[in-house]
Amino acid sequence: MSSLGRVVLLLMIPVNLFMLAWVWFGRIFFGAGGWFLLILLYVLPFVLVALVITTVLGFTLSGRPRALTRSQAIVHLVVWAAMFAFGFFLVDFGDMEDSDVSAFTQVVGRNDVTLSISWTVTAISTVVAVVAWIVLLVLMLAQRRNRTTQPTPYGAPAA
Repeated sequence: MSSLGRVVLLLMIPVNLFMLAWVWFGRIFFGAGGWFLLILLYVLPFVLVALVITTVLGFTLSGRPRALTRSQAIVHLVVWAAMFAFGFFLVDFGDMEDSDVSAFTQVVGRNDVTLSISWTVTAISTVVAVVAWIVLLVLMLAQRRNRTTQPTPYGAPAA
């Protein structure tokens, strides 16, 4: 059992909920709120379902004490990091001129370069989050499949 895997498993529910809130409205704390608050309402249910799937898979692992493997834990940390970056760099917009800002541009200053960096990191973090979640799902399903298809020793009763 990996202690990292145990810690990540125990933090899955609270950190997943925090990351959903962060992605949705975290940038408001930096003064960067806008139309994405409404737009993300249509995306977040899918993200919630994805996180619930991996959380349920994690908590229904066989064996005691339950824990993710080291690779699953690392990939899940990548998912969280990508979600954090998405929320920090997402450029929100409003109805007024120069209202396109992100938490990042509010911290370092708004100009064409920082806006470009924000859009680029947002796009990269989106791809990283999706790919990392898919990898996590595959790792969890493969672990579950390997545990259920292990051959029984000769002469042992089937489970």
